[in-house]
Amino acid sequence: MIITKKIFPIADTYIDSHKPDENFGNSSTAWVGTMDSANEYKYLIKFNLDSIPFNAEILSCTLRLYIDFVQNENVEGIFTPYLIDSDWNYNTVTWNTQPMINGAVHSPGIAIGGVGMYSWDITNLFEEWFNGDSINYGALLMDDGQLNNDNKRLISSSYSSCAYGHCKPFVIVQYRLPSCCCSSFILGRKFREQLFDVTTTDNYQTTNGYNTSQQFNTTIFVKNVGLNPAEVFVEVSPNNIDYVVDGIVYEVAPGEIIPLVAMHFAKYVHLAYRSKVVGENTTLEVTIQSQV
Repeated sequence: MIITKKIFPIADTYIDSHKPDENFGNSSTAWVGTMDSANEYKYLIKFNLDSIPFNAEILSCTLRLYIDFVQNENVEGIFTPYLIDSDWNYNTVTWNTQPMINGAVHSPGIAIGGVGMYSWDITNLFEEWFNGDSINYGALLMDDGQLNNDNKRLISSSYSSCAYGHCKPFVIVQYRLPSCCCSSFILGRKFREQLFDVTTTDNYQTTNGYNTSQQFNTTIFVKNVGLNPAEVFVEVSPNNIDYVVDGIVYEVAPGEIIPLVAMHFAKYVHLAYRSKVVGENTTLEVTIQSQV
């Protein structure tokens, strides 16, 4: 079975070459990139991996950051996460005391232009930490230094007004646990599936309540088959009337598919969804799969 886990950082901040002795550990936003020869920014981030079982097989790890402001949308810089090689404290680190990085160990860089959510495949960095090949000091994100005015501002983990934290930094880890050494059989277990499409609007809508009382496991897969991003989350209910939010809000980019599983057991579950951007609707392909 493949397990998906969302992990928020235990520390993040940025450093500024123009203010080499200033710490920005409590800032709600962070900068990365180059404004000019006198202003360069780097972003540091660290995650606790203790929630991942020691015997897990890591399949992928994706870093996601939300860029909320850019210096110049026409300047598309390349931003790369590097393995940090020495310790740092987000409350004290400055440009002059910045940690060392291992320039030979980094994940693929991506181009950032305008505002939006961006993703980096940092599986190789995560495996370095998880396997004990490198001490987990986190990652440092910086541009390639080729352009001026490619600096971008991102939402940090200290940002307080993001509903459900969907725009704060996080990683999505997918892993598989080893099979049991002995064979086992579950009698009478069946598979159940529902497939349907929904169209988002500017306001939250919900699917019909799904009765999970006789289900062993239930996963809701949401695939964005439209052209615009959407926001989705699950809600649970004891009576199919009174629903409460169960988990965080996820952004689903065009072409992306994500799994959602209720964190708490309840008789009913449904999916809530809306357009990410006002006036930009999209179509979601919803698949509900259960073991009966």
